[in-house]
Amino acid sequence: MCLSMGGCGGGGGCGHCCARAKGSKTFSASGIGGRGGERLGRRLNPNERFFECCKEQQLPLSCLNKCSYSNYNQVTIRNMFFGFDACPIQAANTIHFCATRGVDHRQCCARNGVTTTLAGSKCLIFCAPPSQNETRLDFSFMPCYERFERMKSCFWKNAVSESINGQLEPFRRSSF
Repeated sequence: MCLSMGGCGGGGGCGHCCARAKGSKTFSASGIGGRGGERLGRRLNPNERFFECCKEQQLPLSCLNKCSYSNYNQVTIRNMFFGFDACPIQAANTIHFCATRGVDHRQCCARNGVTTTLAGSKCLIFCAPPSQNETRLDFSFMPCYERFERMKSCFWKNAVSESINGQLEPFRRSSF
């Protein structure tokens, strides 16, 4: 899905970076396609993994500060959309891909009330894993913006859970 209202352009949001991410569905920081996510002998925390993904996707430097669960928020998206931010709106697709880690969050989003807007179940597209077909957004998706933090809480909870499970993995494999 291309989160850019104006279509694809510079900034790594669509085009080469988006196609590369969607086509391979792999990047080591997120562990998609493999466990990955280790650096200097330790597992990365969810925000470090988010940031590393954005770097691997070659986002512009002006966008890298958006690549944390605390900085990726409604205000950030709004400022990017209206051009008030140095990070172009075209990068939103890649930032979102890294926030979700390519995981299907639709069940969590539905439980969190993401579908309780005028747009209804259309909002679940933001919780779904990247598809092969890009969806052009229009103003019918605007009510979904109201539920952004609810969506993001699903991404965060899953990232934390995955991080904790990854840290416990060596203990599960060892025999006591």
